[in-house]
Amino acid sequence: MIRTGILLDKNSGEEATILIRSFKEIFVVYPVKGCKTDNISVSEIKKEIALWDAVYFSGTKWNSEEVKMILREEVHLYCETIPLISLEETKSFYELEKEAGCIVQFFHPYLFLPCNLNQYKKLKIPLFIEGRLKFDIKDNLERNILYFLLFVISIDNSLFSRSEVYSLENGKTFSVLDISLYFSSGSVARLNLSPLISFSSDIFVYQKNNSRLPFSLYDSGDSKYKKSERNAFGCFIKAIEGKPSSTISFAQIYQATRILEDLKEKLKFRGSSILKYDY
Repeated sequence: MIRTGILLDKNSGEEATILIRSFKEIFVVYPVKGCKTDNISVSEIKKEIALWDAVYFSGTKWNSEEVKMILREEVHLYCETIPLISLEETKSFYELEKEAGCIVQFFHPYLFLPCNLNQYKKLKIPLFIEGRLKFDIKDNLERNILYFLLFVISIDNSLFSRSEVYSLENGKTFSVLDISLYFSSGSVARLNLSPLISFSSDIFVYQKNNSRLPFSLYDSGDSKYKKSERNAFGCFIKAIEGKPSSTISFAQIYQATRILEDLKEKLKFRGSSILKYDY
């Protein structure tokens, strides 16, 4: 029996409770606690967390202090939002995660799509990862890059060697952003991001046996998103039970953030401002 609590921010709905209850056939969730954390004191939240085995951190509002509290209590943590935080703060969370020794899982929108999880079974260390993403200027460019970096790291978690980046800009907008990443395993990842891409966004992984594996990106208006969420939470439960599963934790986010900072420094050196976002 895994006692799971839910911490809701003021923007959260009841989807988290519905998702957890849908796992009744796998394990019993008890007790389910819905907390609007804006109206509860830190001591009250800490008292609740101490009674739980796992916490579902719901909503888009990132609360660093609550997350640190959960990790210090050595409680398993599931987050439905990947935060854009500084490298220094990411490192502190990563160190807390290692010290706590608990399972941490972040929901990644397209990593946990059913079709992509099936493709993972066929993967070995890849030779080349190619991403071509159509970018809507209203989206958060930095978050899109972070998602891609985490996807790459989930496939090849070897040491990052170097990066190359090129951007073609016009004022505050851009038409092309091209990123190449090199890893100690010999793998190379390339991301081409542009609002001008006319075809659908996809990622292809080319392996040494000459196979090419396609991976899909989610459509936020599609039922695929809910299936991806369910798979992510299912992987979280498997990891708690000690079974092999796909995970995105602070360890991966720390590595991805380091690469992102490297890209931002290179763009800054070239006079680019497209990745200058405040956290």
